[in-house]
Amino acid sequence: MFDLSAPVQLSFIFMTIGAIFVVIGVCIYLINVKTKKLKSADKGSKL
Repeated sequence: MFDLSAPVQLSFIFMTIGAIFVVIGVCIYLINVKTKKLKSADKGSKL
């Protein structure tokens, strides 16, 4: 039972970590796209 439960918990942890990294990556991508659009429109403003 322990041999089966440990990999399931580890895979669940890795899945949650992977999902968090995917969300962070998508947010960074969207921020980069928005900043590129803002830089093309307003060159002076920075966040």
